[in-house]
Amino acid sequence: MRWSIDILSVLVLTRLTSLFPVCTFGDRIVPGKSLTPNQTIVSAGGTFALGFFTPGNSSKSFVGIWYNDISQQTVIWVANREYPLAQNPENSFTVGSDGNFVVFDGEGNAVWSSNVSTFNFAHNNTVGTLLDSGNLVLRVDNDENILWQSFDHLCDNFLPGMKMSLNKKTHLQTKITSWVDEENPQPGMFSYAIDHRGPLQTFIWRHNEPYCRSSVWDGGMYQVNLDSSGKYAAYLTAGVNGDDYYFSFSVSEDSFKLRFRLLPNGKVQLLEWRENGWFVMSEYPVIGCDFYGRCGPNAGCMQNGSSMKCECLTGFKPKNRKEWGLGNWSEGCVAQKVLQCGNGDVFLRFGGMKLPDNSIRFGNMISSECENACLQNCSCAAYAYGSSSAASKCLHWVGDLFDIVQNFTNGKDLFVRVHGSELGVFESSTDSDLMSFEVSSNETGRNKNKVLYVVAAIIVLILLLLLALLVFLWWRKKVVKQGLLRGSASRTTQTTDETYGVDIGRKTENDLLSFSYQSLLAATENFSESNKLGEGGFGPVYKLDILTLLQGILSGNQVIAIKRLSRKSNQGHEEFMNECKLIAKLQHRNLVRLLGCCFQQEEKLLVYEFLPNRSLDKFIFGTLIISLAKLFVLGWFNGNPSEQAKLDWSKRFQIIEGIAQGLLYLHKYSRLKVIHRDIKASNVLLDEALNPKISDFGMARIFGTNQTEASTDRVVGTFGYMSPEYALKGHFSEKSDVFSFGVLLLEIVSGKRNTGFYHDDGPQTLLQWAWELWREDRAVELTDPSIRETCCLHEVVKCVHLGLLCVQESALDRPTMASVVHLLGNDTRMLPSPREPGFVRIFKNSDSPQRFSCYSKNEVITSSLEAR
Repeated sequence: MRWSIDILSVLVLTRLTSLFPVCTFGDRIVPGKSLTPNQTIVSAGGTFALGFFTPGNSSKSFVGIWYNDISQQTVIWVANREYPLAQNPENSFTVGSDGNFVVFDGEGNAVWSSNVSTFNFAHNNTVGTLLDSGNLVLRVDNDENILWQSFDHLCDNFLPGMKMSLNKKTHLQTKITSWVDEENPQPGMFSYAIDHRGPLQTFIWRHNEPYCRSSVWDGGMYQVNLDSSGKYAAYLTAGVNGDDYYFSFSVSEDSFKLRFRLLPNGKVQLLEWRENGWFVMSEYPVIGCDFYGRCGPNAGCMQNGSSMKCECLTGFKPKNRKEWGLGNWSEGCVAQKVLQCGNGDVFLRFGGMKLPDNSIRFGNMISSECENACLQNCSCAAYAYGSSSAASKCLHWVGDLFDIVQNFTNGKDLFVRVHGSELGVFESSTDSDLMSFEVSSNETGRNKNKVLYVVAAIIVLILLLLLALLVFLWWRKKVVKQGLLRGSASRTTQTTDETYGVDIGRKTENDLLSFSYQSLLAATENFSESNKLGEGGFGPVYKLDILTLLQGILSGNQVIAIKRLSRKSNQGHEEFMNECKLIAKLQHRNLVRLLGCCFQQEEKLLVYEFLPNRSLDKFIFGTLIISLAKLFVLGWFNGNPSEQAKLDWSKRFQIIEGIAQGLLYLHKYSRLKVIHRDIKASNVLLDEALNPKISDFGMARIFGTNQTEASTDRVVGTFGYMSPEYALKGHFSEKSDVFSFGVLLLEIVSGKRNTGFYHDDGPQTLLQWAWELWREDRAVELTDPSIRETCCLHEVVKCVHLGLLCVQESALDRPTMASVVHLLGNDTRMLPSPREPGFVRIFKNSDSPQRFSCYSKNEVITSSLEAR
């Protein structure tokens, strides 16, 4: 019995020592010193450790490297993953007599070696060192030259400093290989590597079959920033060094732990260590179109949320219509007509595509050279070219086009060869399989010279007709406009304000139409109440039918809106001219369009496009019925009020996306970097289809290209939408607009105003209520009761999550609008948890919301204009 207890004790002790090595001796291992299962090597900074480990409930032992300074054991490299050891206290890891790293089993047999074949040095003078990057290196003592390193022999992890490489001549490559499962680090069925067959692209392979493919890289150096939080910069870099293609991974701050990992199920995850666990920042593949060749040849994959569908390219038809109709797309599509090769073939352009597999690189060419090279090869089915640095890279495809995805992130233009007769089909079709945007200008074959002269004659005739039409329209517009201005001049004398560059009756320096005050006075019947749409903080807004009153000046527009700034308004000359000059340079479908202006003495008027559904707040805050009643009384509205008042969840989500797109354009893609500073429901107008348009740019400010923040002593905006740093300190930036957008997003979801939300014994702002519901996992209860039964709960929770991220107290914690737009259209399960919203702590310690005013020493101007 005593003997049995001793044996059990030995077994337990052996198991514990294999799990938790208890002895360390620096960051080096030298000849004559062996690492046993109860010992570790720790890097100089304490970041990584090397030793024996036993994963999960496995009975096998491995030599590996893991993070040493976090609570969760995370193995990032394994030496003997193909040759697991039985647990034995006599197992060892050392620098052997030949100068290599060697793993010995308990009987002294070498089961793994670094296997550097030839050394030109004394074998007993080599040392191994574990670096703070996680790299185990072998070199001659006191020599910096590395003879062998673990970073050249990747396992399932890809860390900063590692390279995934491929030599195009020798086909030698470093690749990532998954574990069999979470408790077995032996090589699994999935591998991730650079493809050796053509231009640079990466594959996830399942055994030897393609499982998932990246986009084709067109050459040159590029970097992708993997972090959008602004806390650090994490870059994935692609490049070419001689015959070597490579991807590398780097992080600007060593204190942040990031890694890619190929999971046993074939997914690649980007992971970040946060406090007590690994946070999944992204993963791939996830949805249908991510997987290789889901639609077969010559068909594009289109993803719509969680569902996908396949459609043949224009000029192609399903190979097996019966199977295609049943959703079996594996056989793909075939050309509707056989290509003629030199007898009228044309190219159709498909934009935003993931380029097909099996491309052939033709070096540096301009677009026309790339196209001609494809035309001259009867086997060439498509071509693409992409600019990188000083040259363009030409790619060709022979045979079927495989693994195509439409609307792909950073997609390219793909030019597909089709029979010339498809050109007519494409031009007349309203339901083509995949949208192609243009036809290649070059046609080949024997008919080219015969058609050339006819086409040239037709083009010349069309140009002459267009020129004659333009001359006629210019003459007609000039005559009508001069007649109108002469009529106006009979009432008053036109003036010119040279200070602001506005020539009354002509065009401004920003190409805006400048109206005379008398013409607008006459057109609105002396600003009659019957033409009045509403009134806000800056003055009244009037509706005007320009076909009857200003015919010829604004052709093509049925109705316009005129904003007349009140003489008591806080918006003076500066704000007025700011709005004129600013909006004139901004063109986006989600921004209200400014048509013209009028500045005469003390009168300041803006002429906008008319948006029949007025402002968003009339719909989401329950005031629409009153507004509709007023419209009926004044005779402005003849539609069905129940239809007008209906704003279901799909429309609300569409409005949220539209507002986000408009703000992203202002912050990033417009010619000017613009901070709006007054985003709120009443400054979002809705067109006839309830598409949102951001308005009221009187308070907007233009930033320099590299400018990120500015300050002011005169705080302007609307209480409830201003960010803490702006309201309290006068600091504003892109993140100020992000805060306002977050408030507006939560208002759209809940149907409640942030400023009008108050309970005696409960939350005193909408933000505080949303925060409390989120912390209690009751975010769905924030939903407007009128849409709760018909809304998409997943989208609602996503919007509440994004809204709370946008209204976080610290500007650094808030996402950019680019991230918001991306996340609105994608899965957000990996989003970080939001921190406490701005002002919540203030209201927790206040008796009423009004006490907030004591925290701001700045002048606050409230903008509440309701319509244009």
